[in-house]
Amino acid sequence: MKKILVLVVFTFISMSTMAQDNYRDVVYLKNGSVLRGVITEQHPNVSIKLETADQSIIVFQMEEIEKIAKEP
Repeated sequence: MKKILVLVVFTFISMSTMAQDNYRDVVYLKNGSVLRGVITEQHPNVSIKLETADQSIIVFQMEEIEKIAKEP
């Protein structure tokens, strides 16, 4: 019984981890631009570093950003 419980818990943890990998960050800038990628570094109220699908790294100051969201 214990083995089954451990297996079930491990399965749910694995599924939730994999589900999170399918989301990407979306950065909406005040100038109207929208960029998608993965935020690799964030300094609260200062800046973020975004890695795009083509492995470009772009740094944005928080004053440039309208909002940040996630999408599948």
